[in-house]
Amino acid sequence: MNNLYYSNQNHITNLISNTYYKNLIILRDVIQQACDEYFRDLGAPKVDLFMVTKGVSSPMGRGSDSTPVPFNLGKEKVYLVDSSQFGMEPLVQNNFSIVYCYLP
Repeated sequence: MNNLYYSNQNHITNLISNTYYKNLIILRDVIQQACDEYFRDLGAPKVDLFMVTKGVSSPMGRGSDSTPVPFNLGKEKVYLVDSSQFGMEPLVQNNFSIVYCYLP
């Protein structure tokens, strides 16, 4: 497991050839499959729709360490969301009793 620190010079080589990354990918996949099965049994649809917003919701309050992350999506200036909660709340208030997402 030598040279696992991030470096743009060796990241791809480590990602495709190192057992650590292979096992990490397999573990993440097993966890995601278990989450999918659990929430499917509850009747919850998976919702991965709320990754960007045109409005800024952070920092949330005094002492918050979150900072808006802006970027351009086509000609639009958008921000990464600091929580998928903002997109999911309307769904559970109007359409579904439960929803979930699985984000990295």
